[in-house]
Amino acid sequence: MSKKEPFIEISDDTTTMIHYTYEIPDECLALVFQFLTSGDRKRCSLVSRRWLLVEGQNRHRLALNAQSELLPFIPSTFSRFDSVTKLTLRCDCRSISINDDGLILISFRCPNLTGLKLRGCREITDLGMTLLAKNCKGLKKFQLDLACLEPKE
Repeated sequence: MSKKEPFIEISDDTTTMIHYTYEIPDECLALVFQFLTSGDRKRCSLVSRRWLLVEGQNRHRLALNAQSELLPFIPSTFSRFDSVTKLTLRCDCRSISINDDGLILISFRCPNLTGLKLRGCREITDLGMTLLAKNCKGLKKFQLDLACLEPKE
């Protein structure tokens, strides 16, 4: 088989597909991802572990459902999305939102935040916001909306 063909024969009669994207540097792949919609980026992250890593490291905006159940997933979420600079946390009326512990953990994981929107996060107090300001020195835009959000049905 020639080098340009998409399949390689292995000696034990198995066929393996060559991924030509491995020749593309991560920076170029990240640039391509920037032109995709959020949904397309999510689908691309399912292609391979490398694409998952590149997509996560280059996502600068993130919106999360901020229910209290998010707390144990904050470390893994922000290990994957370690370049987030703009974050939106939303919680609806029927749910308990993350609390100060969650916001403080996020502030440690996202020290480069420049923008934060909190919507319906009624469990966050002055303590959480104070430590967020201390840990995220580059925060330029902060929006707080404690109004009760109706869940989408």
